[in-house]
Amino acid sequence: MPDKNDPRYRAKYERRYNAGRRFAEKSGICYLARQIQLLANKHRMLFIIIVFGFVLSCSFSTPTALQGVTEQEQVKPWPRSE
Repeated sequence: MPDKNDPRYRAKYERRYNAGRRFAEKSGICYLARQIQLLANKHRMLFIIIVFGFVLSCSFSTPTALQGVTEQEQVKPWPRSE
């Protein structure tokens, strides 16, 4: 990834940055991010509980996370060479 201050890529970087910024403003992502940031600043502990609760619920609801809890993996001994 080229550096944003590299003169060869500066114009391309600025075009993409401005396009992304315009899209965020028109689609309302800026407003949503601002409101979430205000909530996080006003109610810090509640925001932390919501975020970690969401992350934990997503991580434990996947089948691979539950597989280790529900199915005990059988350990097979190494084959003996006699």
